[in-house]
Amino acid sequence: ITGEVKGSPVVLHLLPAPGAPPGTPPCPVIPQTQTHTETRTEEPKDGPKQEELGPGQEGQAAGPVLCVGSHDGCVYAFDARSGALLGKLELRRGAIFATPVPYSVPVGAQRLLLATTGGWVVSVSVSVALAPSSSTTTTAAPATDTAVVPCPWEVQLSEEWSCSTAHLAPVFSTPLVVPCPPPLSRSVSASRGSSSVCVCCTVGGQCLCLDAVSGRTVWSLDVAPPSSSSSSKSSPIFSSPCLFPLLRRCCPPPATEDSDRDKDAVPAPARARAPVRDVGLAFGCHDGFLRFVSLQLGRVLWRVDLQGALFASPTVVSLPGRGTGADKGTDTRRAPLGHSVAFAATTAGAVFALSVPVFFDENGDEDGEDSSSSRCGGRGVRVLDRVCLPGEVFSSPVALSQSLGQGQGQGCSAAAAAAAAFVAVGCRDDSVYAFRFS
Repeated sequence: ITGEVKGSPVVLHLLPAPGAPPGTPPCPVIPQTQTHTETRTEEPKDGPKQEELGPGQEGQAAGPVLCVGSHDGCVYAFDARSGALLGKLELRRGAIFATPVPYSVPVGAQRLLLATTGGWVVSVSVSVALAPSSSTTTTAAPATDTAVVPCPWEVQLSEEWSCSTAHLAPVFSTPLVVPCPPPLSRSVSASRGSSSVCVCCTVGGQCLCLDAVSGRTVWSLDVAPPSSSSSSKSSPIFSSPCLFPLLRRCCPPPATEDSDRDKDAVPAPARARAPVRDVGLAFGCHDGFLRFVSLQLGRVLWRVDLQGALFASPTVVSLPGRGTGADKGTDTRRAPLGHSVAFAATTAGAVFALSVPVFFDENGDEDGEDSSSSRCGGRGVRVLDRVCLPGEVFSSPVALSQSLGQGQGQGCSAAAAAAAAFVAVGCRDDSVYAFRFS
């Protein structure tokens, strides 16, 4: 690869090429070492001769395809086992810092979602096909004693759609592909069967929601810092969005004369409307605010000032099975019932734990919340605790498995073991810190 690689590689398991016989592996590129060749041809000294491989059997154990983006603006596809180059696509839209995101569409090939520093979000289809007879030779694997069997297959990379950001603002963070809940799904390529959207954030302070099939803009949100905190008109976003559960309380229909006259005859439960399932997006900005956005509405629900630039993505952990006793007392470090816990770290080295509501009111104007205190009777986002590390933090907090908590064999009940978990974060003092919470 001619350019630097900042994002992680992704592995795809592709379907066989069109016209291939049943049972054919998608990309039969298998290294054929000298040892294998000698095993097939040599007569064992004490024993019968081993059975030779039949025609086409060399590729029966084909590996998956590994895709990666590079600073040279190209997408590469390799055989994951041999390292052979199977395909390459030059986007010509800037360097690729973010990790490619694989996703599927109802009809068509596997796709990759890519974001570039040139201010573009691109969807690339990935498929396998028979290679032309003139290009059956593949790139050899790095090992000097390995000869790669000529591959009759190739990976075809082609651009499906592209969408530019506002003012071609660069995208450094990894985008997301999110299955969108109704009613948003009814407005996203309903005729084509799409049920997913792509979400990405830009350095220009823009959060984009795009149709995963067509690339059409579903909504666009310009994130501006509060006028009192900054003179800038935008808040650069280097953080990738993080998902968290969200339910929207719908407002009752407006009252009419008939409804007022018959309201005594209608039971109260029948008049109430069930909450609508939504998806929350959380991301940090360089202005120090951690923002929480509704995927369906495309607007900021809450924002909390953490007083430090946020470069890494936050992490949100759900708290199932909470008991009512957790709300007793005056401990401000306890998350209320029906809340999740978000972990975020600033570049100054401060790690925060925050209480995030699961419910929000449809017409509630909570975008103006600029402090870290609770609001609307404890329904807003508030800081539960904070730890200051002795170095800068540019990595995202990671919620480790609950099985890493204190187990039952150590004198802990099953309920306590399920409630214990860890959050780990890397710091620029060359250390990794793990915090236990319950």
